[in-house]
Amino acid sequence: MDFVLKKCGKQIFIDVNQKILDTNIINSIFKKLKKRNFIIDCTNVEGFENSKTVELICSLNISIINAASNLITQASILGQNNFPKFYIDLEDCINNKRLLIRRRFKIV
Repeated sequence: MDFVLKKCGKQIFIDVNQKILDTNIINSIFKKLKKRNFIIDCTNVEGFENSKTVELICSLNISIINAASNLITQASILGQNNFPKFYIDLEDCINNKRLLIRRRFKIV
């Protein structure tokens, strides 16, 4: 199993143990939980596999916490039309505060 489930109140947190987050992991989490309200803890994640992964995260309305700055930058570049919900830490996610916004990058 590539992830660990934790429950805090009504919210479910997923701790991913892989360095690369891909669509297979997200689909297996979604099939196991059978609902769309969960949060992924990206402490151990170093990158996304491709743009389809970012688009799937956005379409399922998944929030992400504890992401490194390079992961946020990669999501901003790969998610051309969408940007996932990034929170600084667990407390911000529970209180729905300090949501990171998308920064536009231009490649010259």
